[in-house]
Amino acid sequence: MRLARIPVFFRVLLPLISLLAGAQAQTAQLSPTSLKFGAQAVGYATVQKSVTLTNSGTAVLVIAGVAASGDFATNNLCPGSLPPNGSCKINAAFTPTVTGIRTGTLTLTDNAGTGRQTVPLTGTGVGPVARALQTYIKGSQSS
Repeated sequence: MRLARIPVFFRVLLPLISLLAGAQAQTAQLSPTSLKFGAQAVGYATVQKSVTLTNSGTAVLVIAGVAASGDFATNNLCPGSLPPNGSCKINAAFTPTVTGIRTGTLTLTDNAGTGRQTVPLTGTGVGPVARALQTYIKGSQSS
C-alpha cells in the first residue's frame, strides 16, 4: 500500500516545487533616478518634471503610495497596480519656501524589493530680484 502512495506524492509535490522555484516577482524601476529643478523664485512653483515607474518584473506591482518631502509636491498619475512591463508617470514640482539649496525625496511605497523606492529631489530657492531677472531674460529671448 505504501508504495502506491509514493507516485501520488511526487505527482503533487514536483509541480509545487517547480512553481516555487519559478516564483514571480515584481520589480519597480524609476527613471530618471534623480530630479534637479534648478533655480526658482521663493513662493512660485516650477513646471512639473516626470519620473517614469516601470514594472520590469513578472508579477503585478501594487502601488501603496507616492509622497514627496520638503519643498516638493507630487502628482501621481499611476494606478493602484501596474502589470508586468507596464509603466506610468509620477510628476513632481518644486515650490521653494526660502532661499538656498533645497532637498527632498520622492518616495514610492509598493510590494517590490524592500517595499520602498526613492528619488532624490533638489532645487534652489532664489529671491524676488532673481525672479524678475529670470522673467526679463525669458521675455527678451522670445522677441
